[in-house]
Amino acid sequence: MPVSYAENDNRGFYIGAGAGEAEQKDACDDAFGSCDDDDFAWKVFGGYKFNQYFGVEGGSVDFGQSEGDALFIDLSNSQIFQATQEVKIDGFFLSGLVAWPISDNFSVLAKLGMIYWDIEFDITDADNFALVGDEDENGTDVFFGLGAQYNFTPGFGVRAEWERFNNIGESEIGTSDIDLISGSMMLNF
Repeated sequence: MPVSYAENDNRGFYIGAGAGEAEQKDACDDAFGSCDDDDFAWKVFGGYKFNQYFGVEGGSVDFGQSEGDALFIDLSNSQIFQATQEVKIDGFFLSGLVAWPISDNFSVLAKLGMIYWDIEFDITDADNFALVGDEDENGTDVFFGLGAQYNFTPGFGVRAEWERFNNIGESEIGTSDIDLISGSMMLNF
């Protein structure tokens, strides 16, 4: 009698890599003119399955950048100028994972965890392309996600996910929720 993938895949380590699109939900709130709040994103991750229902997962994610035009006031000479603002965000995450097997090869999953994020915020004068300000912030916040996974073999699978990273940022540059939609390939050990 053949062993199903699910029975052979109940516990153990796995690694994966994925790519998709990240949207910084509030990045364009203060924009004056053009604004692009979504970008290519990628992640690498690894985890351990305690059984077919529970696991832990950690990794690194790069959300890309948002870019928009805004009006700024230079208080030193009371001048208003148009500038381009760029926000780049990446981070490290750790989460718990719960999976519900639908069949031997297919399962749906949910995750809840924390992300340590880092933001680089640059303001460039639109007239002379000079950097007029920059800010670097980091912190931790909660994230959660939903997804589905299909294992083609006991050692190889694919995953599709939606993840929401809440309140990324701080008071200096504002906060934004980030939605990440991604597809990943995984190797199970």
